[in-house]
Amino acid sequence: MHPDNIQPIMPCTTIPAARIDLEDDTFSLRPDIDECNHARLRRSISRVGVLTLPILRPTAGDRYQIISGARQLGVAVRDLRQEHIDCRLLAAATPDPEAMAVALEAILATRRPTLVEQVLFFKKILQWLSREAAAARFLPLLDLKVDSRSVDRLLRLAELEAPILAALHLGDLQEATAHDLAALPTADRLALFEVSHALHLSTSNQKKLVAAGRELAARQTCSVAAILAAPEIKEIMAHPQANIPQKSAKLMDLLAARLSPRLAAAEKDFNRFTAGLNLPKNVRLSHAMSFERDSITLAVEFKNRRQLEKIWPSLADILDNRD
Repeated sequence: MHPDNIQPIMPCTTIPAARIDLEDDTFSLRPDIDECNHARLRRSISRVGVLTLPILRPTAGDRYQIISGARQLGVAVRDLRQEHIDCRLLAAATPDPEAMAVALEAILATRRPTLVEQVLFFKKILQWLSREAAAARFLPLLDLKVDSRSVDRLLRLAELEAPILAALHLGDLQEATAHDLAALPTADRLALFEVSHALHLSTSNQKKLVAAGRELAARQTCSVAAILAAPEIKEIMAHPQANIPQKSAKLMDLLAARLSPRLAAAEKDFNRFTAGLNLPKNVRLSHAMSFERDSITLAVEFKNRRQLEKIWPSLADILDNRD
């Protein structure tokens, strides 16, 4: 930070809640999300008040602008109808970029900012600072390499739609998948996100879904949204009896079959063959990867070494007499 540039934060003071501009999100670093822990925060504030004091800056007309603590203020004022708020104040003369820096420091004081908070910070700070100045000053605070590409990588996510940013912020969407989505047309990324979010796909399946959608769209010379709008996929998503894991598995199998129809056919034939053997529960059959060879592996699970020792002579005799 540049402490000489920032006006000191004044000691705790109490101000009328009616003078706080709750709708002003100039310095907010949070996406527009439904808070899953809103009720817990409300109960805490109702018991002991706001423990982490909001930081405000006086503005014209005896009003106050929120620098940090918007969530706590929203609960205290809107939900609990508190008429006076304890807070800390920045000097009214604090420049906008320094107020923005304080907003970042308020997060850094307790934890590392989420990826979305970093994205929103750089998107906003560049209103006042050059890219080079912002990178040199703030990337080290985030343990990021001082490189314009680090800023570019963050800013590529800044234009993602609010639901996607919210999922990324909450950890429901992985960073690599978010970057993949950012490179796609709006309709395609929203279609992919809708499916991924509805099925709570794992990290690996998120990437598989995006890759499969792009590959199939390229093969068929159409959009990814058109691929996901196919009747078979709609049927999977809307199946009334299937649960989310079943839908996910069914969708991934369908996409794999469309990407590699020969491999999918071979897998189906092998599963049919295995089912026909009626194997015991402790016996598993597997094929060579991608059916590159015709070899098959039989795995037998024994309860303990004694059980293996008991049956081994018979197994050894079978193996010694194989063709």
